[in-house]
Amino acid sequence: MQFPELITKLMYLYDQSMTKIIGGYPSYFTNSNHDTMFNFVVKKNRLLSTSASIANDELFVIFNLSKYINPKNIYVIGNSYGISSIALSILFPKAKLVGIDKFRTEGIKFTNNILKKISASNKVLQGDSPKDNRKIIKENFKNKKLDLVLIDGLHTNKAQINDYNSIEPFLSKKSVVIFHDVINCKLTKSYHSLTKKYNLNNFLLNKTTSGMALSFKTKNLNNNLKNYLQFLSDDFNTLLKLSNLYIKKSVKAKISKKVKPFKMPDHPQK
Repeated sequence: MQFPELITKLMYLYDQSMTKIIGGYPSYFTNSNHDTMFNFVVKKNRLLSTSASIANDELFVIFNLSKYINPKNIYVIGNSYGISSIALSILFPKAKLVGIDKFRTEGIKFTNNILKKISASNKVLQGDSPKDNRKIIKENFKNKKLDLVLIDGLHTNKAQINDYNSIEPFLSKKSVVIFHDVINCKLTKSYHSLTKKYNLNNFLLNKTTSGMALSFKTKNLNNNLKNYLQFLSDDFNTLLKLSNLYIKKSVKAKISKKVKPFKMPDHPQK
C-alpha cells in the first residue's frame, strides 16, 4: 500500500458516512492557530468533535512505521470519531483492533459502522482508561499480547502514566507504543519517566505536529527505521537556535465576514 491509497480509502469511508475529514492547514494561514494543523470530522456545517485528531504528517509517520512492523493485536486508547482507529485498520488488515473511549458515545457508534466495512473483528468499546483496560484487553485478546498501542486519551501527565502502566503487562517483547500529543500537551515529564522506568527504546518526534512519541520494547530496530525516527527527533537546542533566528510574525488572514464558522459541539468532559 502507498500513502495516497491510505488517504483515498479514509476519504471514501468518511464520504460514505456523509462526513468529511478536514484540517491539516499550516498555522500561517490561520493566524498562527496550531489546532488547524490537526484533522477534524465535520458533517454538513458542524464539527462532530471538539477534539483535534491525528495530523496528516503523523499519519505519514505511522504509514512509514507500517513498513517495518506487522502487529497482530492493536489497542487504541482514545477514539473520538475514529480517524486513528480506522487508519490503523486499513494499514494492518490482518490485525485485530480494539479501541476504547469514555465520553464520545456517538463517535463510538460512528466508528464501528465504518470498521464493519473493513474487518468483522475490529471495534471500539465504551470504556474508561486506565480502569477498564485490563478487563477489555483480557476479554477481547484472551491470552494474546498487544503488538501496537496508541495512547491518545486524557492528556495529563498522571493519566499518561496510568494509561501506560495499565497496558504494560499485556505488551509483547516487540511492542510499539505510540504516545500522541506529548509535546503539544506538555506531557514530556511523564513520558521520560515511563521510558526510564521501563527502559524503552524511545523517540520523541518534535518534528511532528503534536510532538508525538514512539517507544519500542526492543532495542533491535531496522537501521533505516531508526535513522528516520532520529531525523524526526532533533534535540531541543537545535530547535531553539532556529526559532530564535526566525522570530515568528503573526500574519492576519483576510477572511470574509460572509463565511460563517463551523458550529462547535460541547466538550463531553464538561
